[in-house]
Amino acid sequence: MTRDTFALLLHCLHFADNATAPVVESAAERSFQKIKVFFEYVVGRFSAVYVPESNVAVDESLMLWKGRLQMKQYIPLKCAQFGLKSYALCECGTGYIWKTLLHTQTSSMALEDASDGLVSSRIVLTLMKELLGKGYCVYMDNFYSSPALFRQLVQQQIDPEIDRVDL
Repeated sequence: MTRDTFALLLHCLHFADNATAPVVESAAERSFQKIKVFFEYVVGRFSAVYVPESNVAVDESLMLWKGRLQMKQYIPLKCAQFGLKSYALCECGTGYIWKTLLHTQTSSMALEDASDGLVSSRIVLTLMKELLGKGYCVYMDNFYSSPALFRQLVQQQIDPEIDRVDL
């Protein structure tokens, strides 16, 4: 394949039908709309083909992105300062990403309700939704920790642990 053919394919590649795409207000959500169906399919397959071991971890990551994109984040303390922020639920032993959420805007992200109403608690509950009541142990750093979240996880037979390295 020639370079020009590859560039043309890359320029025209998207996975959504523009005629049936829902109207969204935020520019970040509009920029994600073209690949949202594909992203959700791939993430759904991650959790459909693998059952994680009993220890899982919730953390955020920043994927390097240098292009123009409305949902790009700037976090000066990270190695890759500009990029796409995502929240991931990973298996502790292998590092397998079992479920992930891409941060577009907090108001437009479909998150589960938490008893304390904190966004960080809602992220943990959204990522752990399919694992609730199954006796998993979830590790997280102090960004996600709250007493109300821990009570809610214990009620759902989840053992919450704080990663002491990040404290």
